[in-house]
Amino acid sequence: MCIIIIAENKNIPQDLIQKAMITNPHGSGFGWHEKNKNYWQKKITTINEALEINEKLKPPYIFHARISTCSHSLSLTHPFIIAPHSPLTKKGSSLKPLFFHNGHIQNWLELTRTFFLFNNVKMPKGEWSDSRLLAFIIATKGKNIINLFEGKFLIFDKGHVKTYGKWEIHKEFWMSNTYGMIDTLFPTEWTQKDWSTRNTPTLRKEHNKSFETCTWCNTPLTNNRPCNCLSCNTYNTSDDIRKETNGSNINS
Repeated sequence: MCIIIIAENKNIPQDLIQKAMITNPHGSGFGWHEKNKNYWQKKITTINEALEINEKLKPPYIFHARISTCSHSLSLTHPFIIAPHSPLTKKGSSLKPLFFHNGHIQNWLELTRTFFLFNNVKMPKGEWSDSRLLAFIIATKGKNIINLFEGKFLIFDKGHVKTYGKWEIHKEFWMSNTYGMIDTLFPTEWTQKDWSTRNTPTLRKEHNKSFETCTWCNTPLTNNRPCNCLSCNTYNTSDDIRKETNGSNINS
């Protein structure tokens, strides 16, 4: 699913970083700004490393934890630079904006082939995902094209934050979703192994539910699966469970 957390005016609490990385274990990254440049550091695999970076940063900054839908490669962790070369380096700085994505573009491989075959642009080297592709498309076609895609997106540029899609607030922090933040579903002391088994009475109950449509955006769910909505990329739970997030949905 992935999760994006915005540190607007104070640092992200340690427990939110921990929960985000336990439930999204395929690499994390930060984006921030200093001296009129955008900086990033990604390919982060341990909670301790993320907490050390988080403690040193000054708001505003962005945190992203990834669960892969394309490849487990750490090269595809976020953020991506909105630039024609779209590099995959672990850390660096740029005058170009940073791009974060929570969601999945189902036909992204076909879209990639079509885009590079029928546009007079050179395909940069390295691995690709739907998120890197969107960053590249925005760089060549402009920010407004993002409105043609479904999902939750964030563009960070020198301290300015622009969000797209439905976002939620939890413990005074805006985030792209609160899945994994609910203590009764995923206690802080859980390990990554505990998460992978999803072995709690509450969560087993939720997986036995049958949702015909997404409880967030009303999109029909494939095979009535009580899991990610492929439209808004939010996990579906009952209203009673959702209330425990102490948050709310917004349209940015």
